[in-house]
Amino acid sequence: MIVKMYFMNYIPFTFDEIPSVAREDPEVIMEANKNKVITDEQLYKSSSYLTEELAMPLIYEMDLENPQDLPDSNAY
Repeated sequence: MIVKMYFMNYIPFTFDEIPSVAREDPEVIMEANKNKVITDEQLYKSSSYLTEELAMPLIYEMDLENPQDLPDSNAY
């Protein structure tokens, strides 16, 4: 599945689903194919690691370069 992935220092920690119309767009598919595949297990391990290090931006207050790029916290 193609999703919008969020990273903290290149470590994936969560994702947002994108609309099915976008997932079927050839340009979106080409862009997604340029990126590496992240499995559920990898996402679980990396988000657990960030949480253990108190570096999970969805849980802890942090000074971030681009806080506007985080998922909307009201959606959770």
